[in-house]
Amino acid sequence: MAQAGHHQILIVGGGTAGITVAASLRRRGPSTLDIAIVEPSATHYYQPCFTLVGAGAYDMARTARPERALIPPGVKLVEGAAQGFEPETASRSRTATR
Repeated sequence: MAQAGHHQILIVGGGTAGITVAASLRRRGPSTLDIAIVEPSATHYYQPCFTLVGAGAYDMARTARPERALIPPGVKLVEGAAQGFEPETASRSRTATR
């Protein structure tokens, strides 16, 4: 991952679902909530339109947007890929430091 750090909430994947969850948490959560999205791609493709592209009714170029432009204000974009998930390890280390 290009950047490292700790966040209260880390969303892996900057697709439509990840961006929507981050925006919802930003709107509904406390203003101090520290949210980051991990996403390796610089371009976001709005995939629901792909069916229309395949049918020739929509231009593929219209499905693409810069990822950074879609990240909600106050949410950090971590440009990189997740290397793995180890929830058991994180759980133990959190418990041990309390």
